[in-house]
Amino acid sequence: MLGSADQSHTTQDWDLLIIDRFLWVAFQLDSICSQETDESIINTLQSLPKGFPETFDRILRTLEQSKAADPRLRKKRPLLSAH
Repeated sequence: MLGSADQSHTTQDWDLLIIDRFLWVAFQLDSICSQETDESIINTLQSLPKGFPETFDRILRTLEQSKAADPRLRKKRPLLSAH
């Protein structure tokens, strides 16, 4: 019994890690694809946050700074705040 409970916990941990990685990639791609010039794409690629907390903080800062924020990001704000 104990072994199966431990394995279940490990599976849940992996599931959360996979979801986090998927979201991180999706947010990075959103950031890259929102750029309009080659130069801004290169700058974005060079300054992508390395971890999840940095990524989420960067998105929240962008939302707060922009009154006309991208509707795709506004929809993700509750998800980011809950994370």
